[in-house]
Amino acid sequence: MKKYIILSILCISIGNLTAQDIGFGFNAGLSVSSIVGSEVEANATETTGFVTGFHIGGNVNFKFTDVFGVKAGLVFSQKGTKYSFSSDQAYLQFYRDNGGNAIATGTKTIDLQLSNAYMEIPIFAYGRIGDFEISGGVYGGFLIGAGGGGDLTFNGKSNASNQPIDPVEFTLNYNYVQDMAGQAFPGGTKTIKIDGQTLTIPDALGAYYFFTEDNGNAYKVFDYGVMGGLAYFFNEGLSFGVKALYGLGDITKDAYDVSQVSLESNGDYIFRADKDVNLNIQLSIGLSF
Repeated sequence: MKKYIILSILCISIGNLTAQDIGFGFNAGLSVSSIVGSEVEANATETTGFVTGFHIGGNVNFKFTDVFGVKAGLVFSQKGTKYSFSSDQAYLQFYRDNGGNAIATGTKTIDLQLSNAYMEIPIFAYGRIGDFEISGGVYGGFLIGAGGGGDLTFNGKSNASNQPIDPVEFTLNYNYVQDMAGQAFPGGTKTIKIDGQTLTIPDALGAYYFFTEDNGNAYKVFDYGVMGGLAYFFNEGLSFGVKALYGLGDITKDAYDVSQVSLESNGDYIFRADKDVNLNIQLSIGLSF
């Protein structure tokens, strides 16, 4: 009941604002982001790190007093992470030219930099203390692009014959929106011998190369979270600020969140219900008018 009363008061207050009580702003700058997850795999090391991007957008400022108000904006924001995986007891599947697959176990490393693009709608209250502005609120975002690039290396033995295979390296060229299940990135191929059979494998892999079913985008379309910030105003129009945005919703689909170390006894994937959220820090130059 309380939230409806607060919402009603806010709507009435905004409705009573005059043109002099409404301002506009523009901000752009550097973004530093990572994806924070709960991945914990036995016999493996998984880490995520920060990557840089940019953001740009505008906002409408509803001024209730000279020192307090509410802002709503529309912002294009680049987010992502630097993902690393390493294990000496991991598996890798190789698809046979005549159908089926061969499974090998050994040392696997993955280095991947992810870049996701969102259109975000931040809504936050602010208070002015001298030349400083403190703000806090919420945001919702819609995914408009998702991709990644890096490499995967593997050196191990065939599970069927326990015979060593030649070390292999793949380039990872991911487009999570457009790539299809089982799709390799267009380019060259190479051969590898497994269990006495020569297999043709691609040089570069798409996002869903190791999946046989298409379950859409690996990243969910909608993201939401909380935000807080601090800005310094050099004058009434020019400011420099920093905001921190922390996601509350899981941004990845469980259908693609699989163990990199183990398979089921029948060779099927082991799925993990990890929660992965966005963490984003924005450094901005702002203009108000």
